[in-house]
Amino acid sequence: MLGQTMELDKLVGELNVADQQIVEIAKALSTKPKLLILDEPTSSLSKEEGEILIKLVRNLAGQGLAIIYISHRMDEIPHVADTLTILRDGKVTGSLTAAEAKTETVVSLMISKDASVHGQKQDMGMPEKEVVLSVNGLSRNKKFRDVSFELHKGEVLGFAGLVGSGRTELLECLFGSAQADSGAITVNGRDIVNPSIRKMIAQGIGLVPEDRRTQGLVLPLTVEDNLVMASYHRFIHHGFVDLTQAKMLSEDVIDKISIKTAGTREMTKNLSGGNQQKIVIGKWINAQTDIILFDEPTRGIDINAKKQIYGIVADLVKQGKSIIFVSSEMEELFHYAIGYA
Repeated sequence: MLGQTMELDKLVGELNVADQQIVEIAKALSTKPKLLILDEPTSSLSKEEGEILIKLVRNLAGQGLAIIYISHRMDEIPHVADTLTILRDGKVTGSLTAAEAKTETVVSLMISKDASVHGQKQDMGMPEKEVVLSVNGLSRNKKFRDVSFELHKGEVLGFAGLVGSGRTELLECLFGSAQADSGAITVNGRDIVNPSIRKMIAQGIGLVPEDRRTQGLVLPLTVEDNLVMASYHRFIHHGFVDLTQAKMLSEDVIDKISIKTAGTREMTKNLSGGNQQKIVIGKWINAQTDIILFDEPTRGIDINAKKQIYGIVADLVKQGKSIIFVSSEMEELFHYAIGYA
């Protein structure tokens, strides 16, 4: 029915993300449903993988299956949908045919005003001459080879490339969660030998990972717990946690980057994807990191949340922070990066 082939005895964890999505769809179809609901099925896929999945969805619709397809990717609409319903804050704001669904129209219905996602190119200012991170000849077997670059104070350095091109693995080596086979990493003029997560955090480096739910957050914990988990050093005194100061830090960053939550004690798992992403960023703001590595930071979040993330990045740069911004969306990099790699 799906027209796909794969080894049936292979562990799902060994499959790439695109094949995992196909297994999910096959599992749902095994119950012979009349309606199939797909929630952000391409959010973790490359453009090419997404096109394969969309073709699969259209084939299923052609066989008579009704499909509700939830997505924030505007470019998918004319290829996957017959009709479109737009929601904002849990309420329907409009229904259109695919032919009527111009990006500007959809965006205005989603965020209650006429606006584009990017608008004019952001003025991030000019980075300073000071080099805060230098990478020379970094390589990791079968992932990336001979990578060299410099990141300056107050710079957004954009890294382009498709899923699987080695971008994520490079950031993991810079953050210390994986080891490179060769090459050198220098932070603020200091050579880092045998990088580890603890060592790189101590050097002022934070990572906003590609998969925020499993790598960036502890979902069963509260908003406050997640916001302060990288900054306990700021409010532990003589072995005791200053809970009042922890709460104040959390409330301050919630206000500063507009995290929409019922309060610091709300469970993180109850928040939207965009607000969860803000918590990951807020964690590093609280930790007072000077270099933040962003790996696909706007994947799987709505347009309004995207604009807010871009605003947060711009504010961080104005404060003198240095950013590496990884994205498979070229338009995103053209608008928000100062340098490119």
